[in-house]
Amino acid sequence: MGKVGAKCCEYSFNDSPPLEGLGVVYYRLEMVDKDGSKTYSEVRTIELRGTNYEVRLFPNPAKDVVTIEFAGAKQLLLIDYLGKTVKQINNPTPQQTINIKQLPKGVYVVQVVTTAGVEQIAKFIKE
Repeated sequence: MGKVGAKCCEYSFNDSPPLEGLGVVYYRLEMVDKDGSKTYSEVRTIELRGTNYEVRLFPNPAKDVVTIEFAGAKQLLLIDYLGKTVKQINNPTPQQTINIKQLPKGVYVVQVVTTAGVEQIAKFIKE
């Protein structure tokens, strides 16, 4: 909730659309004059997407394979502790299993890039 004050007028707004049941919400501004008369802006539709940008991986620590869960990824990178990309998967499945048996022991970073360009990372240990 915010307020904007001016010499002759005072305006307030409430910008808290419901987050439960994500989907399409309808949004418009209500303007109330000093005399109590109201005018409304054009109704806009806004789509709230319930994409969870959390990378989940298991097991951690891992020996032979690691499974990465992430919806909406366009690219998945497996990066070693020196910053070198050791594996790249384009258009991975939402639950991508990677064979890591040949990799040396150490700490690795999984970087996921979404179709919207959001980047998320998670770390795991290779035993």
